[in-house]
Amino acid sequence: MEGSGKRILLISPERHFPMSNEMYPSGALLLLGTLLKNRGHTVKIVHMVADKVTMDGIQSIVMDFNPEIIGLTVSTFQSKHTKILTKYIKTHHENIQIVIGGPHPSALKQDILNDFPNVDIAVFGEGEKAFTAIVEEVPLHQINGICYREGSRVISNPPSVLLQELDTLPFPDLNFANLSRYSGPHPLGRRPAMCIMASRGCPYSCIFCSKSVYGSTVRYHSPEYIVSLVEYLHKDFGVKEVFFQDDTFNLNRTWAENTLHQIIQRGLNKTLKFRTSFRVNEKLVDMELLKLMKEAGFWLIFYGVENGNQDMLNRMKKGITIEEIKRAFKLTHEAGIKTEAAFIIGLPGETEDTIKDSIKLWRELKSYRAGFSRAIPFPDTAFEREARMTGNIICKDYDEYVLDKMMVQTETMTAEQLEKWAQYCSKLLFMDTTRILMTHPVELYRTIKDVGAKGISAKLLRLVRYR
Repeated sequence: MEGSGKRILLISPERHFPMSNEMYPSGALLLLGTLLKNRGHTVKIVHMVADKVTMDGIQSIVMDFNPEIIGLTVSTFQSKHTKILTKYIKTHHENIQIVIGGPHPSALKQDILNDFPNVDIAVFGEGEKAFTAIVEEVPLHQINGICYREGSRVISNPPSVLLQELDTLPFPDLNFANLSRYSGPHPLGRRPAMCIMASRGCPYSCIFCSKSVYGSTVRYHSPEYIVSLVEYLHKDFGVKEVFFQDDTFNLNRTWAENTLHQIIQRGLNKTLKFRTSFRVNEKLVDMELLKLMKEAGFWLIFYGVENGNQDMLNRMKKGITIEEIKRAFKLTHEAGIKTEAAFIIGLPGETEDTIKDSIKLWRELKSYRAGFSRAIPFPDTAFEREARMTGNIICKDYDEYVLDKMMVQTETMTAEQLEKWAQYCSKLLFMDTTRILMTHPVELYRTIKDVGAKGISAKLLRLVRYR
């Protein structure tokens, strides 16, 4: 439905590594699109990976849609393609205003415009107010939370004030994204699926984590808002599974319990499944809460374990102990909820012995799923600052950041040695995931169909298909 205001094209660019699909549409773009549509503007949203849109395809869309403003959400992994894309657009449409936002610009602030010569304005931090003000032509010097060009100078305004009343935000209009184009969570999960942010901010100080957008102050949607949103996603768009992608769903016990009780009272636990992230801290996890999670329909909890060595956990300022990790997984399994354990290889202090400790702990935890990711020194994190100071960053160009290549070394291990261990852990996890999926043949075949059979043998595919 077209409004009488401006024409806005919102884009989620490709990443600098191959992706066959995306799990979820960008919640940030959906929210911005909904806000602008509600204010009378005409909005189109493109997710280049999920929508299978090439650079030529973007050119065709720009020609047909004729936007006045193009906004792009940019993670560090999207940096390279964003530069290519914005140059491509400006070359053919120099009068279109280009605005970028997201975690990468938010971390680099005014320096971002030096790296992106074809971008007119960068939004840093929470972007709803700033981007809306840009669209509605508020004078740039009056808009907090942006950097912009004034002649040859780059002007950086004061940061915007964090949004406190999250319930003032509208429900995202999923008509902007075709959910059938998104894979949802893997390897198992109900589809169509959608992610939501029930809270913003994280008070913890893990050195590898970027808090450039939402900051350290935790703010919450009300339980009533959250459950109404879930109900809306289910009834209006057929969503069958919801991932609460909050940094720490179990941080505020009263809020979490009220949300869970309302899910149960509305009967949403009978028609939907849920997953979320927890911290393992003993004061935040107990059997009473886990049983309530189970009753509310939560079937999987993601725990950031990070490492199996206590000295490593201390050095990364994780604020947890090995015993707390073991306790949380044990209780979660006893409550009948599956777990996912996330580990990181390559943070400061990593050695072969600490990696072996992580593998040992992974095996002991017996998690349903697990991941060993490579440590990535994202901009404006304590990890990046330390790695730069010690000379342990191998890849110094953000445009070359990828998921499947080690970009750092440690005091005792080269990047090549760390990479060999990362690949070894990936093989261990592949074998374990295959074992799990073989017990769920229908789900495995659907997973392969959604994400492709790369890395999964044809023999295994035939076995599952005819089992």
